[in-house]
Amino acid sequence: MHKRQFIKAGIYGFAGITGVMGLLKYFHIRSTALPIVSYPDPILRRVSGSVSFVNDEIISLANNMIGILKTRAPIDFFLKGSLCKGLSAPQIGIQKRLMVCGLHGALEVLVNPEILIKKGSYENSEYCLSLPDFPTRMVPRSAYVKVRYRNLQDQEQILVATKGSAGLIEHEMDHLNGVLYIDY
Repeated sequence: MHKRQFIKAGIYGFAGITGVMGLLKYFHIRSTALPIVSYPDPILRRVSGSVSFVNDEIISLANNMIGILKTRAPIDFFLKGSLCKGLSAPQIGIQKRLMVCGLHGALEVLVNPEILIKKGSYENSEYCLSLPDFPTRMVPRSAYVKVRYRNLQDQEQILVATKGSAGLIEHEMDHLNGVLYIDY
């Protein structure tokens, strides 16, 4: 490839990426996605109430949360193997025990999650959409968790997660309990 072609390809590539990111930003602004609640909003420090039953309102809320994650972290969601993000209902101002997590290459919606077993420990590098002005921090997390929750079909499920996935679950569970990663 000649130098001129290389420069031209670089310019076109940059313009294409800029255009795609601009469209995603436009989509996020125009979408019905609720804004992320930012620290020090007191809602982030409250313990969330249980979801009484899974109905259309809860399903709609879960789908809205998935949409927020997809617009906030588009590259992760286009590359399914990179799913490692999560969002809890308090982060969008809803005091319900509901969270959405990218686990094992798929999205999981956890209604009324409860950690049954924790084992081991390790340090997890964390950040949070609700704390955009805070740096990434190493946080002690369990190396293994077993979680009971209800899915969107209102069926009880058990989920086992290790290392990064376990840390993600604990991070989102902390949000449901009014705890932030900066508290560690």
